[in-house]
Amino acid sequence: MAKFTYYVIVNDVDTDDCQQFRYTYNRMEMQITVAANSFVIIYETNVAKDLYKVWYSNEVEDAVRKSLLAQLIFYGHNCDFEKVIIKEAHSEETKTIGKARVYNLIPSDVYVDLTPLRDKEFVSEYLMKRVKSKYESGIAAVFSYIYAKSKKCEEDMFTYYWRAFNGIYTSIAKESVSYGTLDKDKMKKENEMLRNWLKNRSSQNFMVSSLFSKIYGKDDDYSVAERKIKHFFYTVRDKAARADWTKDDVRKALDAAGNRNVNLAKLLCLEEYINPQYPDSMQIVIEGKPYSSKSTLYGYLMTELAYQIRCSYFHAEKPILLHTTLNNPEFRGLELANALLEHYLDEHIKAEVIRKIKLERSLEG
Repeated sequence: MAKFTYYVIVNDVDTDDCQQFRYTYNRMEMQITVAANSFVIIYETNVAKDLYKVWYSNEVEDAVRKSLLAQLIFYGHNCDFEKVIIKEAHSEETKTIGKARVYNLIPSDVYVDLTPLRDKEFVSEYLMKRVKSKYESGIAAVFSYIYAKSKKCEEDMFTYYWRAFNGIYTSIAKESVSYGTLDKDKMKKENEMLRNWLKNRSSQNFMVSSLFSKIYGKDDDYSVAERKIKHFFYTVRDKAARADWTKDDVRKALDAAGNRNVNLAKLLCLEEYINPQYPDSMQIVIEGKPYSSKSTLYGYLMTELAYQIRCSYFHAEKPILLHTTLNNPEFRGLELANALLEHYLDEHIKAEVIRKIKLERSLEG
């Protein structure tokens, strides 16, 4: 049976600096060559197609999506669609589509630093080979992470960093239920899923030791503990607002050699919350009564502070900031949450997607 080879050429291709990828889409072998401001899609099929319909086919739509994703990861921006040429190799029939109706939600003049994802094998093996119907929470997390990196406003960054973080733990929670890695009886609440997931991975050096964990005294009921925790976070947020730090300072403290908990506490003037006997854990004194947690200061701030902001904004409990001053406690709290979430995602998002997809493959095969 005769085969027809189709080319979809977006702009004039620069072959000096390009990335090539191969994958299968509905049994068709697809090849993509991606450069900074252009890309080419090549595939074969047993069916002759109208060239105009090639552009609107599912396989090309999927390939365009993957090409733009690769552009963002390797070159930091997407190209404008100045022209699109559709060509059938044997007949040499061509069709030109002027300025294509493709609307990039990340403008082409915005640079997005995606260094943590800039790995040829990761893109080729774990992003290119996934069709849209197979996207799950881990892949959704990658997309939200990319979108967050394109934003300048702290409010927007937080929205998509939180979605990325949410995507990671949702993926793992689903995995736990589907594959029986955790006790299903402990899956009643989202925070229980997270806590169990992280306890099972507590040997990893920089993993958060406990997410959304509450700190209780022996005689406290939930409402009392909740009130005390809210008081603690308002205190921490106000202290962070008064501290002389930048987001770069937070990154340097987290990357510094030695105990990250202590470095972060010194930076934010929160040394009193470090347990002197166990520097990797926290010790909080509220109203003269000590409370302890296995959480790191970093993990506790990242999850609890970010979760508090998430509930306030996403449930419209309070309005988002339309203006601020640099030392506004609410704004500094938002900056701190963004810095911690970004750092965590930079270090973990790729590894979590790879781990999840490898697990799926091993169970399938």
